[in-house]
Amino acid sequence: MRTMLAVLLCVAVLALTGGTPTMTTKPIGAPDFQRTMVLLDPENIWRSRNTIGLTETAARLGCVSKYERRGNVLLIDEFQNGLNAWTTDVSGTGSSVALTAAGVLDGSYAAKMTTGSDTFLSATIYTYFALLDLEYPMGLETAYKWAADAGDYMMMSLVMYDGTTRYSYTIKIDRDDGRMFVRQEPATDTQFALLGVSQASGWYYHRIKLVIDHGNRKYLRLYYDENEYDLSAYVPDEVLQATPPRARLVFAFYGTALQNDAATLNHVILTTNEPVI
Repeated sequence: MRTMLAVLLCVAVLALTGGTPTMTTKPIGAPDFQRTMVLLDPENIWRSRNTIGLTETAARLGCVSKYERRGNVLLIDEFQNGLNAWTTDVSGTGSSVALTAAGVLDGSYAAKMTTGSDTFLSATIYTYFALLDLEYPMGLETAYKWAADAGDYMMMSLVMYDGTTRYSYTIKIDRDDGRMFVRQEPATDTQFALLGVSQASGWYYHRIKLVIDHGNRKYLRLYYDENEYDLSAYVPDEVLQATPPRARLVFAFYGTALQNDAATLNHVILTTNEPVI
């Protein structure tokens, strides 16, 4: 009986309101993630407003970020418009970077990274953007997969230039056994975790998110699949370099000699205002 009454009341509310989604917003100047979406019925059967934020609306519709979704998004690239926003750097015979529609995690396209069979055995993409307010921690997130039984290791970096010094925040992950390294001063790779299993499956993606606090010149944490690692004891690789102030995103894959290994990079997300803990 109660179920029937609830259904009748819902039908009545929809009839009165037309069942049309509406949107209300915070005062002018409020960021998008604070705006409110009203879902279908302005009120439920108890006359409470049915609202969720735009951030949660996006997540329910299929947000590409699968972690805690904290921080404000500065950049999302799922390669749906090609690779024109990126510079490619390939090394070795057969090395290339190209769009692919095969085995994509989200969207229609991803970046296929094919490493060379000689020389530096690598395939890299990178892009620059203007240096922002560095008071707030930043996050760099992606999802990638190696082809089955292929590859050596992958690296992702968030690099800051202030005009006199280059600060590199770099994560390196070994393909064979999942050894994980953080790069810190002076250009040394320090292992901080061992997954103990091969990261080459050929059919599923690994998700990774690096969070740094450049204002205090240190790493904060790393998410890798279901794991979270505290990196707050590590500092970035710091080198004197007279480069105009800017920031750089880098994703690089390194293969094995005498063959062309392949990996797929599905998307890139850059955030700011990440929480310290």
